[in-house]
Amino acid sequence: AVDLSVDESSLTGETTPCSKVTAPQPAATNGDLASRSNIAFMGTLVRCGKAKGIVIGTGENSEFGEVFKMMQAEEDGWQQGQRKVELLAVAAIPEGLPIVVTVTLALGVMRMVKKRAIVKKLPIVETLGCCNVICSDKTGTLTKNEMTVTHIFTSDGLRAEVTGVGYNPFGEVIVDGDVVHGFYNPSVSRIVEAGCVCNDAVIRNNTLMGKPTEGALIALAMKMGLDGLQQDYIRKAEYPFSSEQKWMAVKCVHRTQQDRPEICFMKGAYEQVIKYCTTYHSKGQTLALTQQQRDLYQQEKAQMGSAGLR
Repeated sequence: AVDLSVDESSLTGETTPCSKVTAPQPAATNGDLASRSNIAFMGTLVRCGKAKGIVIGTGENSEFGEVFKMMQAEEDGWQQGQRKVELLAVAAIPEGLPIVVTVTLALGVMRMVKKRAIVKKLPIVETLGCCNVICSDKTGTLTKNEMTVTHIFTSDGLRAEVTGVGYNPFGEVIVDGDVVHGFYNPSVSRIVEAGCVCNDAVIRNNTLMGKPTEGALIALAMKMGLDGLQQDYIRKAEYPFSSEQKWMAVKCVHRTQQDRPEICFMKGAYEQVIKYCTTYHSKGQTLALTQQQRDLYQQEKAQMGSAGLR
């Protein structure tokens, strides 16, 4: 496998792509689908990379087949409480008992709806009545598993808001109330250029082929009319992203100016990228990166993280 990343949200509900490797896994992890990093499952999507594999299960022997069998085996009709009631000697008319139970459960469903909880099957109400604690996890069921750039903070302190959602060019980049397009604002365009060139994703007909994070950066470039920058450069070397190093870098030369020095573009986790930075760009100048600037970037990064941004 080479930089293989698989979207398993259709199977596990987790929206973050899983990195796959060829290393054997301990037998103790076989019960957890998310920990099976050396197995790709039927019905999941390859986001990036390539690999060769051996088929070890098809049809009902696959994980989706197991899910289907569990759904088929689910009991329908009378729940456990109703079966217990059948054993009771009831003085009232027995024929009316199922109706009373059904109405009672339906009233429970209505009460849960008022508290913004949706119940698909009446028997679940009885089961919930026995629960003391409910632990839930975001599964992506109500989301589209898409990422969108919404905020930009430049090295010289400018803040930009980005409108529009999804992998399409519909949206604007706004700085101080003005719409930014092309290279009108160098501080913003340099960030977009790095995110676009140091990128392996492709968007065609509003459909992403690649990682969601990289797709969001390409969509940002499309909104500024800079998505063609990928074709302006020739890659001389590439350092692919990995979960260990948490950054990606490419070494390029401009296609029409190959006599100029090579340029390196890098993107990744803030903690990793900042280690390699010694200067920063500010209003057309390249200045030495001071500790004061590092503290400013760290503070901004923490504020964005607390707002749910990454």
